[in-house]
Order: sequence, then C-alpha cells, then structure tokens
Amino acid sequence: MSGHSKWNNIKHKKEKADAAKAKIFTKIGKEMAIAIKAGGPDPNNNSRLRDLIAKAKANNVPNDNIQRTIKKFTDSSDINFEEIKSNIADLRNEREIEFYISLIVGRIENLENEARNNDKRKRRAK
Repeated sequence: MSGHSKWNNIKHKKEKADAAKAKIFTKIGKEMAIAIKAGGPDPNNNSRLRDLIAKAKANNVPNDNIQRTIKKFTDSSDINFEEIKSNIADLRNEREIEFYISLIVGRIENLENEARNNDKRKRRAK
C-alpha cells in the first residue's frame, strides 16, 4: 500500500502546522520591530509593545523568541528599518470609494499590490 505510511501522514500534518505557526511568528515579530522603533524596548513604557507581547503569548510564541526579537532590535543600530515599515495606503476600489489600509510590507513598491490583494481576499471571503 504505497503512500499510506503513518510517518508521511504525520510529516505532512506537521509541515502544515509549522508553516502556519511560522507565518504568525513572523508577522508578530515585524510588528514588534515597528513598535520598538516607535516607542523603545521597555514594555512598561511602550503600550504597543506590551500589547504585542500579550498577543504573542496568546499565539504560543516562545518567550525566547520574544526576548530575542526585543534584543535584536534594541542592540543593533545597523538594522535597516526601511525594510520593515508600517505604511498606510490610500486606495480606491472599483466603486470609487476611498479607504485607508495599514499594512506591513518589506518593500514600499509592494504596498499597493498587497493592499489590493488584501481587498480581493476579503471580498472573496464574504
């Protein structure tokens, strides 16, 4: 019975679960980088960072990952924050309704495409 190995079934389920977790961890890490840049590394003085730490713990991000992210963006002054930005897009949909979207993108050129794709995904989900 080819293809019915228990190990392969476990492997495929684990790959799917790990990919989903990695996507969440990366997104929270980018948000934390922006929060640290804006308000500093101390969660007591930075409410946005404090909320993100709570969000990370709710999504089962290990404490080691949280501390590593804070340390990475606190200690290094050579990090290029142009790579990780929070941008606001002012777009119009096909009905000429203006709306604002806040997105985190790696490159500023990707902002408009990412915003349009998000809008299409949300319309399909309805």
